[in-house]
Parts: sequence; structure tokens; C-alpha cells
Amino acid sequence: MKIEGDKIVMDKDEYVVNTLLTGIAVQILVDRSKFSMEQWMEFLSNKADEQLEEIKRTRPEQIDQMIEMYVNASNPKK
Repeated sequence: MKIEGDKIVMDKDEYVVNTLLTGIAVQILVDRSKFSMEQWMEFLSNKADEQLEEIKRTRPEQIDQMIEMYVNASNPKK
């Protein structure tokens, strides 16, 4: 993953791993609750949207910090 101007570029493998990670986590929630995959995805999506709006409104600098931390973690120095 790298930052190019205002864009974040992620390779395909990293994208697929992140997508699988989300799917696995949601499947665990489904297995341990009475809610469906669709219900969990809608709930989590809504919560993420709420948190993003809150961060944008109150701590916009945290977005860049979160991105920088993710980029640094996904590109360990050798």
C-alpha cells in the first residue's frame, strides 16, 4: 500500500486479504449470534460511516494518522 497524492494505492493481494478478513470476522459474528450476514454487514457499515463522520467532524487529522499507521504496517522496513 502506498499514498500517491490524495489517493491510496493497494495491491490486489492486500485488497483481497482485507476483504477476506472482514468476511471471516462477520461470519464469526453470524455464527455466534442470531443475526444474519446481511444484518451484520448493514450494522457494521452504518457504524463505520458514523465513526468516519465523527472523526471528520472532530478530529480530521486522525484520518491521516490512521492511514500513515496502516501504510507503515503494510510496508515494513527491511
